[in-house]
Amino acid sequence: MVCLLQIISAAALAAVATPDHLVTFKNRCASQTITPAFHAADGTSRYMAAIGNGGTTTTTVAALLGVAHVWADQVVQLSRWQIHYRAGCTLLECNFDNPSFGQCNLSRVSGFNVGMEFSWTDGGCSGNYCLHNTCDGDRAFSTPDNGGPSLRQCNTPNVGMTVTFSCDP
Repeated sequence: MVCLLQIISAAALAAVATPDHLVTFKNRCASQTITPAFHAADGTSRYMAAIGNGGTTTTTVAALLGVAHVWADQVVQLSRWQIHYRAGCTLLECNFDNPSFGQCNLSRVSGFNVGMEFSWTDGGCSGNYCLHNTCDGDRAFSTPDNGGPSLRQCNTPNVGMTVTFSCDP
């Protein structure tokens, strides 16, 4: 009987899965294909399918994941090896520690390669954008300490987001 109760308890706990955040990526770059990339605080990286102009792809991000970075991946072909890197890329930095609270900002501290904007799927929360390499601290961090006003928060549980890449003026 104890074993049966333990199995039922374990199954009940498994049924209460950690909520996810659905992230949709859009490409508004007429001039190039974008490969959205994601790196989480736990060390996992994910490269989504490449998307052409007007295309979309999605991924889910588990709540309680911690800090995550999203960027338009730049792939360097060296002989027969491909190297993915985020150095020199515009970054979306998000904190997914709390399933009831999301916080994100854009950063061009390490560089700028494409314009980015993000919006929360809850219409009551505002996102942000940085479309040029000169956007100010209200739009994105350009030094490690000047972008406080660029932080955007959403208190909607399991809120999703849309990340749009824009390459052309």
